[in-house]
Amino acid sequence: MKKASCKIILLLIFCVVSALFLSCLASPDLEEFLKDENVQNKLFRDRVALIDHTGEGLLACNQRITGLSSGKYYRVVVSEKTENEESEEETDETPEITIKSGNWFVKEDGKLTEDLLDIGFVSGNAIIDLKNAAAGFSYIVYSASVITEETTLDETYTLDISQIINTDNSYAITAIPITAEDETPEVSYNVPVTDNIIELRETGTTDYLFIEYKDDNIISFKVLRITISDQDSHTDTQ
Repeated sequence: MKKASCKIILLLIFCVVSALFLSCLASPDLEEFLKDENVQNKLFRDRVALIDHTGEGLLACNQRITGLSSGKYYRVVVSEKTENEESEEETDETPEITIKSGNWFVKEDGKLTEDLLDIGFVSGNAIIDLKNAAAGFSYIVYSASVITEETTLDETYTLDISQIINTDNSYAITAIPITAEDETPEVSYNVPVTDNIIELRETGTTDYLFIEYKDDNIISFKVLRITISDQDSHTDTQ
């Protein structure tokens, strides 16, 4: 009976201490402490500063952003502090490329590239080799919006791009072969435009990425999937 009573007393003490601890966590002083800018910097210095415009619930982690979906294309706007501050972040590895402010695209291996031709589906569901918030970098991530509207193709396998983008703006179009009927591997290529008309790949499935620029800023990032066979041609959505 004495042993049982001791156990009950210890349990009651534990409950009281826990209640006091939790009440302290909810105190206004602690909330103000956590809102302090210096505290915020310390709490988040070991992870990436992320603004997620994909609607996919991406996660900011140590030198990477996770939670990317398979079968999607992503772009990243990188911002860097202009103040002459020394980075608090240290790394033993030298990055293959120097990340700077501007527009970037995500490659299949999850690394950033400035070349749209290198964009691809991210195999590891993460953007890697990034700089943490302590280094003064922040990242805004977008995914390509899928064109679902009916798109008209003519009998010569051409497409009027004015159905998709405002051709008064600067733009770039990249074709990314997904499959080919003869199973011959093909690489991405820049699509030439003549009088708002582009020629399509005549067989297989191809993703066409349309990017519009205004004052060097990307204002539109779209993808159109087109499948063409010997029998017919049609547009697919991802």
